[in-house]
Formats: sequence, C-alpha cells, structure tokens
Amino acid sequence: MIELSEIRSLARDFAQAELRPGVEQWDHEAALGESVLPQLAELGFLGMLVSEEDGGAGFGMPAFVAALEEIAWGEPATALLVLVQQVVARGLGTSPADVRGRWLGGIASGELRGCYAFGDDVALHATQDGDAWRVSGSAPFVLHAGDGAAVALVRAGTDAGQATFAVALDDGAAFGERLDTLGLRPLHVSPLVLEAAAAVRLDDAAYTAASHTGRLGVAAVALGIAQAALDHALGYAAVREQFRTKLRDFDAIRFKLADMATSIAATRALLLDAAQQESATAAAMAKVLASRTAMHVTTEAVQVFGGYGYMRDYPVEKLMRDARAMGLIQGADERLRLEIASSLYDD
Repeated sequence: MIELSEIRSLARDFAQAELRPGVEQWDHEAALGESVLPQLAELGFLGMLVSEEDGGAGFGMPAFVAALEEIAWGEPATALLVLVQQVVARGLGTSPADVRGRWLGGIASGELRGCYAFGDDVALHATQDGDAWRVSGSAPFVLHAGDGAAVALVRAGTDAGQATFAVALDDGAAFGERLDTLGLRPLHVSPLVLEAAAAVRLDDAAYTAASHTGRLGVAAVALGIAQAALDHALGYAAVREQFRTKLRDFDAIRFKLADMATSIAATRALLLDAAQQESATAAAMAKVLASRTAMHVTTEAVQVFGGYGYMRDYPVEKLMRDARAMGLIQGADERLRLEIASSLYDD
C-alpha cells in the first residue's frame, strides 16, 4: 500500500512542476491549461476516492486530504476541481452497481465531469414518474459546471422531504452564463437550471458521504492556500531588506511568521484527525478552522510583503482572493458553527 508521505510527495512534485508555472496566466485568463485535467487523471488524482473495483485508486480519506492540500499549494482552483469530482464520486459510491458503472469509471478517468448542488440557495424539486424521477428548479452557484458536465449530484425536495439524486445532464439541463468570481478564477462557476431532468434517487448515505468529503476537502484546499502564502512570505522576508536588515530579522515580522506557521500546524493536525473519523462535527470544525487559517495567513502574508503584496505582480494577493471563498463553499462557516454548537449539548 502506498504511504501517505509518498502520496503527498507525488502531489507536491506535480504541483511544483505542472501547476505553479501557470498560476498567473490561468488567473488572468480564468481558465486552466488544457493539459491539467489529463495529467490529473493519469496520476490517479481524479479517482482518489473511487474504489479500485469501480476503476479508481481507492485512497483513504487521510491520503486524499494530504494530496489535495499539496495540489492546492500549487493552484487552488485545480484542487477544487479535483474535490468536486470526489464529492460526486463519494455520493455515487453508495449506489447500486449499475449506477456506479454508468458514471464512476468515467469520473476517475477524466472522461466524465461531475458537479453538485447542495445548500440553502438551491431550489430544486423532484417528482416521481412511474419508476423514475424527474428534477426541476435551479441552483445559482455550481462549481466545475458548464458544457461537458455529465452528472450532477443534487439535493431536491420531494413530497416526503429532502432527498439526494444523481441527475443526468444530457437532457433537461442547462447551465447559465459563467459567473465572474473574485478568486479561484480558473474554476468554472455558473447557475444550473433543470427542467424535468431524469434522475436516480440515492440513499441517505450518499449525501452523508458527499457532504463529509466536501467539508474535509475544502479544509484541505484552505490549508494548501495558507501553506503557499506562508512559503511566499518566508521567501520574501529572507531576501527583502529595510535599513540594511533582512525583514526576517525584525521581531515584528518574525512574530507574524511564527503565528502563521503555528496556525497552519494546528489546522493540519485537526484536519488529519478529522479525516480518520466519520464525524460530521469533526469535519465541520476542520473546515471552519481551515478557512479562518487561510484568510488569516494570506492577509498576514500580504502584510509581510507590504505595498508589493497588494500588487498583481506578486503571488500573495491572488492567494488572499482565493482564501476568501473557503468560508463560503460547502456550507458557510456561520452555519457550520451553529452545527458545532448544537453538538455540544446532549438534549
């Protein structure tokens, strides 16, 4: 079995060689390089949480979050693309063999693209049509969307309450105009409108697995953003001088760097612990802390760079823009904090 350190090293090498060189261009063009998706598939990153039986790598959750952190260190939007595929895969992974066979192999190979729509802003309703289901309505913010998406994992209302569905996007589905985002610009985000789209109803375990994966995955992406910002700040402080003294030798800067590193280490420990559990509360805690850490560390990195940190010619302003989304994706932090608070009481 491949070791966690090997997976992390493989992901870091890929991020360093294939993602870092394109970051500035992809942010400007709001599109990833054409070779990125095939490379992710070839290395097995698109099938990390797909079982070997279904054509994937069959990684455990600790290996998944470790790899995702390193990919995010290279380019955060790429990591979110990988995460979306794995959220869909985890949801479909609890389904019958015929449903898994229809989509999972293609997701793992990169031949099929998945997306998902969960959250309070999703207005979808499902009706039963004989033995089949049809889903109609809209979702305003769908990640990894657009032409080419083959399946969407959605939560929709039924006469008996909320349920989870896998919706085929080849008929009765349309994506709206791509949205112009503050950060994560290479990631395609757009509304999704469904009109009596054919769907397969999944069991409750599908949503639980998908949601758990999403929370831990966003935490890993946030952690990768924070680590990248710290690394840039360390490098800049080691060469930039004021009054003939390197920035890293000023106590004020050293305190910042120490606090940034401590926050990252604490967040990584909580995330890896949560990844070994099936606890929704632990995943929520990891996600909330990681999104805070990403925002704190990137903001401090901009401060270390001074005025240059606010310029597009330097990398930390982009990371700060990317970090802002971490508290919004896969459940706003305020909502997750309410869940955490509720779990503290037995009644």
